[in-house]
Amino acid sequence: MEDEQNEPDTIELPSIASLFVTKKSMSTRTYLDRLVKYTQIEKSSLILAFMLLDKLKASEKRVIHTSTILKLLLTACVVSLKYNEDDIFLNSVYAKIGGVNLLTFNEMELVFL
Repeated sequence: MEDEQNEPDTIELPSIASLFVTKKSMSTRTYLDRLVKYTQIEKSSLILAFMLLDKLKASEKRVIHTSTILKLLLTACVVSLKYNEDDIFLNSVYAKIGGVNLLTFNEMELVFL
């Protein structure tokens, strides 16, 4: 037990709002249409995604904003897809569809959960 280092028991995650901020390059409707088209999300999973966002809104009042909505939509859709559907893509595909870096997407998913 020589030279024991004090390592933290938990990993520090970035604040949810800072991770999901993006410059809006398209309207929310256009982005949602893109997600529906390329992820092939079922209506039931889309409803679940909106329920997850509603639950997030209730717990983190300042998180859903025009600057965060696109990445939050992407993450909520993917989380609901993984929960609700049998055939899913790799995270790299979802990251490409959403226009985000794979490492960033993985971190967004972890923080969202």
